[in-house]
Amino acid sequence: MEQDHRTGPDEPESEPDVSAGSDTSATGFDGSASSTRALVADIGALLQSLPAPHHERLEIAKLTLYPTYGRDVHQALLVRLRKRWTPAAIGSLSVSRRADGTLVVVDGNHRATVAKEKGTPTEVDCQVWDNLTSKQESLVYSALNDVLSPNAADLFRAALGYDDQLAMHILAQVEDVAFTVGVDPRVPGGLRCVRALEGLAVRYGVAHLHTALKFVHTAFDGDARGATDYGVAGVAGLLKARPYMDQERMLSVAHGLGWFNLKRLTVAERDNRRSNTQRMQSMHVAYVNVLIREYNKDTRKKLMFWDGMVPDPDGKSRQSGDTRTLRTLGRRRAVWNQTIREFEDRPT
Repeated sequence: MEQDHRTGPDEPESEPDVSAGSDTSATGFDGSASSTRALVADIGALLQSLPAPHHERLEIAKLTLYPTYGRDVHQALLVRLRKRWTPAAIGSLSVSRRADGTLVVVDGNHRATVAKEKGTPTEVDCQVWDNLTSKQESLVYSALNDVLSPNAADLFRAALGYDDQLAMHILAQVEDVAFTVGVDPRVPGGLRCVRALEGLAVRYGVAHLHTALKFVHTAFDGDARGATDYGVAGVAGLLKARPYMDQERMLSVAHGLGWFNLKRLTVAERDNRRSNTQRMQSMHVAYVNVLIREYNKDTRKKLMFWDGMVPDPDGKSRQSGDTRTLRTLGRRRAVWNQTIREFEDRPT
């Protein structure tokens, strides 16, 4: 992963200590779910702070094609644009005029690339921002990518560019367990489940996200292919719903299965549940139940299979994937106790 997320010239930037376990008393951030939710940036308010752009006609040859936030141009889109190219297809580009006079295409890299190749048109209408900071360029990128929708990893890196606190805390947890954030599975340690990371951080807090990532990293010997979106989500929910389980035993179970075999068994578990009950089962719930089935072998202290329910700070149990709740905690306890009795009565 690229360590420099800035888009402009070198600028001195401080690096706040947001690692797990650091002293956060000065900022009031403690890694909990409620504290993490407070970090979610109001992008609309940030965009309102941008200076107003103006329109100019600029020469295509003078534009700098910038590979935004680690993403190169999309070759398949370039092929489609070349086949149907007309001068009118370029439309309007979004450009940042930096302090040194460099004209950087913030939105419209693919159209500008093909226009340079074809040599037509020679000039283009542009929406121009003057003297944006690197953080403001990141905001423009996040808001104006309207040709090729940016994926979650692109937006995450852009959020790092404008110092989004949630993204910075998530990155600290990821890097603390020796993973990185990336989209290329060939890059060792590169996680592709960025959307899941953001959702879990808001749902459970970044401190619990760190615990889940550490579990996954240990279970699969640091292989990022095991850190799937449903895998990390499943582990995070399992650690919340079954805090009393023997984590060392569960780690041994996951390690013994391996990430590839666990993926295969998870798909089979989901499809089997669908065919037998005609009800959908989320991948992360199926993932956990595969682990629990292996965990329960050759042990007297068995775990109840997971239904996706996790405890909330307010004492209620909620579906990990949505906001549905059981009617009362009493009903939850009754279902729990009955299932435990049934499990204990089964022949081993």
